[in-house]
Amino acid sequence: MSQFQVEITATQVVNEKRPFTVYAVQLDSRFSRRVVYRRFKNFSQLHYQLLEYEFLPVPNTTFKLGFLIPELPTKRLWGSLSERTVRDRIVQLQVYCRQLLGLLHFTNGPWCPLIADFFELEKHALREQRAGIYIQRAYRRFRGRQLARTLCRKWYRRRGFVLTLAELPPDILLYILGNLDISGLCTVASVCRAWHTYSLYPVLWRSVTLFPRRSRVDDGVLECLSRRCRQLVSLDLRYCDYLTENSMRCIAEFCDRESLIELRLDGCERVNDPALWALTGYCPSLETIASMELPPSFIFSSDSFSTGVGARGLQTLSMCECRNVQDAGVKSLALCTELRHLNLLGCFNVSDIGIQAIADACTKLETVNLGGTRVTGQGLDYLRSKCPNLKLINIMGCKFVLGMEQQDRLREVGVTLEAGEDTFRFYLVPHSSTDLPRITTSVLKTRSTLSMQRVYRYLLRKLNMDLPALPGGRDGDTVSPDMIVEIFCGNSLLPLDMPLFEVKSNFWSGEDLLMLHYRRRIEEVVEEPLNYKMNSLPAPPTWVPDQEALSCMDCDTDFSIWNRRHHCRACGGCFCARCSSYRCPVLRFGYTEPVRVCDRCFTILYQEEKLELDVKEVSSQEITAPWAAASFSDLRFLKQQLFRSNSPLTTRTGQ
Repeated sequence: MSQFQVEITATQVVNEKRPFTVYAVQLDSRFSRRVVYRRFKNFSQLHYQLLEYEFLPVPNTTFKLGFLIPELPTKRLWGSLSERTVRDRIVQLQVYCRQLLGLLHFTNGPWCPLIADFFELEKHALREQRAGIYIQRAYRRFRGRQLARTLCRKWYRRRGFVLTLAELPPDILLYILGNLDISGLCTVASVCRAWHTYSLYPVLWRSVTLFPRRSRVDDGVLECLSRRCRQLVSLDLRYCDYLTENSMRCIAEFCDRESLIELRLDGCERVNDPALWALTGYCPSLETIASMELPPSFIFSSDSFSTGVGARGLQTLSMCECRNVQDAGVKSLALCTELRHLNLLGCFNVSDIGIQAIADACTKLETVNLGGTRVTGQGLDYLRSKCPNLKLINIMGCKFVLGMEQQDRLREVGVTLEAGEDTFRFYLVPHSSTDLPRITTSVLKTRSTLSMQRVYRYLLRKLNMDLPALPGGRDGDTVSPDMIVEIFCGNSLLPLDMPLFEVKSNFWSGEDLLMLHYRRRIEEVVEEPLNYKMNSLPAPPTWVPDQEALSCMDCDTDFSIWNRRHHCRACGGCFCARCSSYRCPVLRFGYTEPVRVCDRCFTILYQEEKLELDVKEVSSQEITAPWAAASFSDLRFLKQQLFRSNSPLTTRTGQ
């Protein structure tokens, strides 16, 4: 007879006229585990049957069976079913069961079938035999696959192939890592020390994009980034609201002035003239500083600007909607003599003075976007005369009217002119599935060159919705507007950086006014199914613990190494793969992507979704299964321990 370990793991008090307790007796052997449920009267019946043989001699001994029969606690628990009393009874019965199994193991007589039937040892032995066969088969298959992999590895090794990434030459490994973004490089850096060293190579940080950002990008972040990215070529800082002149000074000081050729500062409202001076290493005169309206936080000193040090190798500079930039700051861009593409869209303080200063030095300009600025026809003529490589000029939204003679002169030199009215009209109404109110019933009128970032902020301001703090961020960190609400055109979600005129040309096919819809964001803010606290959604149901689920809660099939447990995301129950084969979104708990659900919950969710006009209107009432509060014993097989051991027969898989 095999050795068993006995433990009474769970109890359940049945409340009837005379309450009683059900004990779960768990038998652990080498390869299997079985649980039998018995009441105290079952123990009493077995004990009385054993006492009938108390005067029989035990074979091969001088003792009678009465000396070996363990003592059964006789006190009943009818009057008191407190937790402490039940716990004491569990300890007593556990000792009694262990002594019974010891009696079965060391003796042989007519009392053995009684004990074996009480613990259902025949079923347990059959299951253990079957489990041992399955485990040996699995181990043989594993060893076969391992041998095949070893032979294949040797075959490739003899032919000179590289089998691991550690064997790759550093140049090839850096080329592979160069295709990753910032999050991918941070993940690689946490794998091992060697990869962490590789991830710090400046050649991997040549193109950095911090848009769309999910954290605060300020002076400290830019300084750390600039020190690492010595060979930075392209830097995207669109809509980073915390950039100042100190940030630009870090870029100019630590980045290679010849390698940085592309910089995007769209929507950075704190970027002003001192920030551009720090970026280009321009030192203005005292008269210029005195004539400007600088912010109160600006303090001028001899160290405020550094001459001769700056990002003067820029070829592409985009400052769309940097409203605080004036002519004094634009003049400093004259030091970037390699500038080819300049975007000043929405910089309404820029006039002909700044454009003429750029045209005198930046003769390699090819495209210039001056939409929404105060430039005039005189500034355009001067720009055309100084920049022979000019191909495109955008003046949409400028207040002056360009004459036909000036347009002909631009066409003669091959310059494409984009001009027209910058007025844009559209409707902004709530989506049919949202509870947000309508902010206005009239047609909204604005500039077509504005980005959706302005529309998002206008919508939040009208809804009196403040940007909440970023989870895990510092004081003052707020989430992006598109993480609170989302704006649609048709069925397409509009990003923050898209201009309004592109929205109409790309997503709107009708001849009437553009119709935009808004609603609360239903997607995640961080890498979780949904931050239900922010969106007032109910918490997902609590999963039934693995140690309390021995079999499927639908078909009652026992779990094993091959029949794994799967939890339903809608009710929290534990099912086998066959009874939880469906996948669908559970929007009430924030699962916007298809997740595993059981057959019963799938039927309920399908009927609800079929009745509702929109998936967001699904009722938030939690699905509660009748088995969710049941308490059962654990049945877990540690298959991983089997594969780690050299001998499959000496490994304990049940624990």
